[in-house]
Amino acid sequence: MKSTTLTLIMILLGCICSSAQDNRLKTDDYIYWQPDMMFEFSDFKQHADKETLESFKKLWISSSASVQIQVVMDEPVRNRGFKIKKEKVYIAPVFCTKQSCQIGEMERALEYATLQLDIAEWCARQTRKRIKDLEKIKNTRGLVKDSLPAMIDEMYASMNELLGAFSNQVIVKKKEGAFDQWRKKCDQLLKETKQHATTAEECNRFINDAPYSEDFKESYKVLEK
Repeated sequence: MKSTTLTLIMILLGCICSSAQDNRLKTDDYIYWQPDMMFEFSDFKQHADKETLESFKKLWISSSASVQIQVVMDEPVRNRGFKIKKEKVYIAPVFCTKQSCQIGEMERALEYATLQLDIAEWCARQTRKRIKDLEKIKNTRGLVKDSLPAMIDEMYASMNELLGAFSNQVIVKKKEGAFDQWRKKCDQLLKETKQHATTAEECNRFINDAPYSEDFKESYKVLEK
């Protein structure tokens, strides 16, 4: 009887864990940023070929995470009534599963990937704030559309600079206490900008790969740079 009860408990726990992971916003190629999300080793889907293994050995690392920020803008195709519709910009940081590799299943690989995606999230929030500030300006129809490409270039430059610094200090040089310092600083920045956080609506715009309304058409898109 005790054995049967224990087996049922283990099955239920397994179902709960599986259900939690299934709730993540993702596709076969991407996992989208969401608060308190967790990675699994199976999320690193890139095959560790000979060249990758040699690179890992040279740098004394066991994982490599690929992080991007996806952007799409939908603009109105027609106006109904007297209200002028504005462009809708969706921004979502993603973990690229098929471009991320790990060997040895080191727990720190999951922590590193989480922090790297959080860095991308902070950069996305900064850009989202800039867009909202532009939208507050009156009589500037089309300003967001005209300004978006330059803002996205700046967002990516900022993200790549931060990710490069993180990788150099934490993953390559393995400076003592560096990871904890990055984690603490990133948590602080995310807390300060939580009003500009990525939403499930934004992530689902990319997952569904279509505007939410027939009144809009896709006019700008960046999945990776």
